[in-house]
Amino acid sequence: MSPSTYRQAYRIGDRMLKGAGIKPYARKKSDPLHRPLRIYALDPATPKVDGARATVRIPYEELRPGPTGAAFCVHDVDAAGQLYEPVDLEDPTILITNGLNPTPISPQFRQQMVYTVCSRVRQSFRTALGRQLDWGFDNGSCKDGQLEIRPQGSYEQNAFYDKQNGRLCFGYFDAPADVNGRYLPNSRAFTALSHDVIAHEVTHALLDGLRSNFITPTSPDTLAFHEGFADLVAVLHHFTYEEVVLAAMRQSGGKLESALLLTSIADYFGHTIGKDGPLRSAIDAGGKLVYDPTLEIHALGSVLVSAVFDAYRTVFERRSQPYIRLATHGAGLQPGQLLPVDLIEVLAHEATVIARQFLNVLIRAVDYCPPVDLEFGDFLRAVITADKELVRDDKWGYREAWIDAFAARKIYPKFVEALSEDALIWRPPPHPLPPIADLSFATLRFNGDPGNFFSQEESLRQAHALGGFITEPQNLSSFGLVLDGDPRLQGDRVDPPSIESIRVARRIGPDQEVLFDLVAEVVQHRHACLPDGRPFEYQGGCTVILEATGEVRYSIYKSVSGKARFRQWQGYIAGSLSSFWGENANGNLVPVPALFHRLH
Repeated sequence: MSPSTYRQAYRIGDRMLKGAGIKPYARKKSDPLHRPLRIYALDPATPKVDGARATVRIPYEELRPGPTGAAFCVHDVDAAGQLYEPVDLEDPTILITNGLNPTPISPQFRQQMVYTVCSRVRQSFRTALGRQLDWGFDNGSCKDGQLEIRPQGSYEQNAFYDKQNGRLCFGYFDAPADVNGRYLPNSRAFTALSHDVIAHEVTHALLDGLRSNFITPTSPDTLAFHEGFADLVAVLHHFTYEEVVLAAMRQSGGKLESALLLTSIADYFGHTIGKDGPLRSAIDAGGKLVYDPTLEIHALGSVLVSAVFDAYRTVFERRSQPYIRLATHGAGLQPGQLLPVDLIEVLAHEATVIARQFLNVLIRAVDYCPPVDLEFGDFLRAVITADKELVRDDKWGYREAWIDAFAARKIYPKFVEALSEDALIWRPPPHPLPPIADLSFATLRFNGDPGNFFSQEESLRQAHALGGFITEPQNLSSFGLVLDGDPRLQGDRVDPPSIESIRVARRIGPDQEVLFDLVAEVVQHRHACLPDGRPFEYQGGCTVILEATGEVRYSIYKSVSGKARFRQWQGYIAGSLSSFWGENANGNLVPVPALFHRLH
């Protein structure tokens, strides 16, 4: 094909070449593996004896004052424009003490806190996906492309991810006069001191980097998924701090559902805004939360959180039973019986191990989601597929627990015949396709580690290889793509498909087998109108999972030609989601970004 034919048949999105310009930290042989830093692992008002303060290890990188590294730059300027002295984590007196001591009154500790928690969450994503990560914003505020973090970014009872400026803004405010507990009335409260708020907001930014079109308010599920997923990452990170888990399990007598220290989300924030309790919880004690698309998006996100935590609790109970039988000589726990101290320590360790596994499953599943218009049922299918690809022998019934938990919350995937593993996994393309020889691992030109970003030249080569293949006339339907003029478009215009990303996925299974895939993201836009004549862009797209041989294993798509989904989009934009859309200078309906990714 000539270059002009390429442009007519498909496009190469701006994000396709973005990774080539990102320079991750190049570790030196003399560098330590980790940098230990102290944080509030829960919230500032939680007593020390409950494990609220922890020293965590994050990947080492050389830092400039801020702290500023390869992925994050902390810029501490408040809403009034006052700039605060940046912390220098390379200062020997700070290095030798594993960072500053946690305190609610130090701006420098807040800088350390946001950097540390953001780095830890980002490392969880890198571990699960086995590659470097890029961001979803185009022109951020930091000169080297980092995500900017403002610990005192706004004077309000909120925190948010600002995609337009590539920034996390953590609010600060004055607590009410009638605040309870160990919270001082009328005191200044900082969301940058809340582990959960920080983890929640940086997850928004990381998810936006993986699937930038999930920001489009196409359905209640898409917006609620962002919120629920961010809450899940925050609460599961509680369980990765083993001292915190042990303290909570001791308090609850080994009962996970009673370990409120672990299952509360943003306890400090909830109290300081006058809620007299955490902002949200992973536990739905009454079992009343069920799927309802009319719920407010954070409430709908809580349905997803409750479903996943139900699955987590089921797996924990299954894996706990052998230890309990051993401790009770086969009799099992009797009503009112307390668990031995040593057994609680074993169960706390199990809770931590399972949490890390669930965190990996959650994050890996994003690679198996369609690139647009995600629904909760799609995510369940992505989880089941991603996990079955890696773990063939599911002896503890992890996948069964996920399916049962989603069904109990009335979350059902579309277009499946049964709620079973075999029915839920994504299907290969409906028609046999030849391997894409130019995308086999034998032809890929890696930049050192396979997890590194490809060069611009190599990224372009891959994009052309994929674009040429998927736009062959006989292959279009296998990827849910349509040509302009297709009668199913009812006269609407459609853009050529855009190759948005091609990324390596590297995963290590329980038998230590290393699996490599390519994950590609293709998006197509249809120019349509609402019934009242207002124009908008309707999205379709496909996630292509390629084996190391270049063979297409899965084609996970949502076509722009589907009638039912198109009508549903029109209804949401004109109805329940109309507040998330506004007109641009050309009169087209576009998302209102200021309304997205706020804490509540």
